[in-house]
Order: sequence, then structure tokens, then C-alpha cells
Amino acid sequence: MAELKTDLDYEVEAAQKKSIFTANRFLYASATGLTCLIFYLLLAFTFSPRSLFEEDSESLTTHIGEPGGCSKIQFRREWRNLRKDEQLEYIDAIKCLQTTPGLYRDDQSLYGDYANLHSHAGKIGHDTTLFLPWHRYLLHNFENDLRTHCGFKGTIPYWNWVLDWEALDQAPVWDNVYGIGGNGTGEESVGHGRCVETGPFSHYQALRFGANETHHCLSRGFLTGEKSDRYSAELQPEKLDDIMQKDDYYDFWNTLEFAAHEAIPRWIQGEFFEFTSPNDPIFYFHHCQVDRLWAEWQLADPEHRAETIFGTMVDDELELDKLGPKTRIRDILHTDSGPLCYRYLK
Repeated sequence: MAELKTDLDYEVEAAQKKSIFTANRFLYASATGLTCLIFYLLLAFTFSPRSLFEEDSESLTTHIGEPGGCSKIQFRREWRNLRKDEQLEYIDAIKCLQTTPGLYRDDQSLYGDYANLHSHAGKIGHDTTLFLPWHRYLLHNFENDLRTHCGFKGTIPYWNWVLDWEALDQAPVWDNVYGIGGNGTGEESVGHGRCVETGPFSHYQALRFGANETHHCLSRGFLTGEKSDRYSAELQPEKLDDIMQKDDYYDFWNTLEFAAHEAIPRWIQGEFFEFTSPNDPIFYFHHCQVDRLWAEWQLADPEHRAETIFGTMVDDELELDKLGPKTRIRDILHTDSGPLCYRYLK
């Protein structure tokens, strides 16, 4: 098993990343913005009184015409804003995918395939400016697999950890019935974590931990005390406001990935100690929140941010191996255009 990282390792790693990215930074140009039609549609649906108070899920699907390549727009919502039955439907869909045959090996589920992919593509989708688009496309394909294989009709929810930064372990997402279970309390397992013994995934067995084939229980090891405070401080509203005020993509991505985004894995530990972190269902809640922040940042100045990317070309392709077709970066920069076709509700 690979040697586990210490806090000092993380500090050295962060310093190295900062110096590398600063040395390689260069100017780049912004591409064209959103069309007026998409802009006005956004305003209409953002301020529409139809939102969370509707009873049926169809109310969260907006039918539109040809522009953008979407026949309808669906909305991703924060976990605590879903109805109880919607929370249970998402949990059931995850459990379904955990029993759906995978594409790589007979003893691995399709759910496990995503942890495997994330592990092998770690160097492509992390520590680079592809971090945001690659994970956006990963979420999109995971969401499609929930629908295709498990009959799921909703969207991936996000966990807005800014609302819980003062007590991360008390967030509603950790509920044992209407959530994904809480901290590990059982036998010591992987990544300084312990087996999760509560909630709907207490019996889930993962096949891999990082590069090692290590059959193990779903594992978490929430930090406490000063160590917890150190990482939760990165999630306080003032810190996120500062990130959202960044003017260019490089500064926004760099600060988001290496501050707020990394704070959650370091606090949760367990599965998050390795790139096989999608073993834990919280991975998708977490990255949906990261994607939401990027989408909001883009919409705050669509003329300059909507099609801006740094360090690569928008016509370069993103790859998910067997889990999805290749797609150009350009095609997933607008969430309310095809093939994505979603927006976020606060």
C-alpha cells in the first residue's frame, strides 16, 4: 500500500504547485460570450417563482427550443432542498449503480468503474487547468448512467459546504436515513479512516484504494479539533467570496482547486486519501458544488468568462475511456447547452 501523506507532505506539495503554476503562467484571450437568447432565458428561469415549491419533479425541467441544442433544461439543487422522497430516489440510484455490471472487469460494478477511471486519469484531471472541465464532463456521464441503468429521473445534487463550514460533521448530507451516512466508527481501514457503519452504504465494499487492489469497507475519518478548523476555515463565506471575485480563469481555477476543493478531501480522509475517491458517494456531491461555483463564476461575466479556458485549446478533447465518448472542451463550457442541458438552483 502506498505511504499515506502527512500534513507536511501536503504543505510541501502545495508550495511546489504554486511555484510551478506561477512560472508557467502566460496571458490568454477570452472567446465569445453567450448569445442574447440564452442570457434572457437564464434571467427568466432564475427569477421565476416556479422553483422549489412545486410538487412534481417535472416542474424542475424547463422545455426550450432548438438554441443551445437542448430540448429541455434540468436543475441541480442543494441536498437539503430536495424533498425526502427525492433524496431517497438518489440514494437508491447510487445503490443500483453499485450493483450494475462494470465495463472493465467481471467483479467490479459500473459505480466502481468511475473510481477506477478517476484514479487512472488523476494526473490529467487534477493540478491542471483541465480540472474543472474534466470533472464537469465526468459528472455529466455519471448522471447519464444513473438515468440509463437505474431509471433515475432527477439530477446530481450538490453539497454547499459553505453553509456548514462551522460544523461540517453536522451537515444534513451525513444523515443516516435521508443522507449517505456519517463518519467511520468501525474497524480502522484505509486512508486514516474507519468503516462507515451507519446509513445506506454501510455494507458497500470497494475493490481498490489508489493503485492497490484492496477490498475494503467504505471508509471515512473526519478530522476534529484544530486540524478540522484548519481546513474548514477555507470554506467560510469570505474565502469563497474572494475566489468568486477572481477576474481570470487561471486565478479562479488555481484558488478553487487548491483551497476550497482540497479542504474537503483532507477533512474527510478515508477514501479521499487517494484518487479512487469516487468510492465515496460524497465525491459527487462535492464536485457538483465545485462545478456550481464554476458555473456561477462564468455567468457573473459571460462575455469574458463563458468560453475562457487557460493552458489548452477549447477544441482539445476530453476523454473518459469506456465511460463516455470524447468531447471537445468547447462543448461543455455552457451548462445550459448540449450535451449538458442543466442549470443550478441555489
